[in-house]
Amino acid sequence: MSKRLNTVRPLADGSGDASAQAGETCLRRNVSRTLVWGMSASASLIILGWILAAIQGTTGYPPGEYPRSADAIARGLASLKPGAVQAFGFLLLIGTPLARVAVSSAMYFRMRERALGWMSVAVLLVLAGGLLLGQLAE
Repeated sequence: MSKRLNTVRPLADGSGDASAQAGETCLRRNVSRTLVWGMSASASLIILGWILAAIQGTTGYPPGEYPRSADAIARGLASLKPGAVQAFGFLLLIGTPLARVAVSSAMYFRMRERALGWMSVAVLLVLAGGLLLGQLAE
């Protein structure tokens, strides 16, 4: 297994392996961007749903009910139901860590860190499987 991300080999000037540092910096930057954009988008949608609910005086659903499937969320978004906008925001919030793992996996393979890439693919499959099992249990 390659240890490029875990160790930095010194160069002649003592500064370390420049390509490994550049790859690690790129990985961190891409993961950070994914998390920031996912969090920002989900927070914006949730706040927009609150504002729409305040303006309309309702979530668009009977008390205690909310859209539970992707189809119900899509229909609610098409008619700008505040509850559906909020549900989509929460769905995006839940999906952000999945996107982070997917971005990490792609970056590891790009950096030729196959072992880390396959481990992150395994993590992604476990997370996706957990979501599917949760959906089936409903």
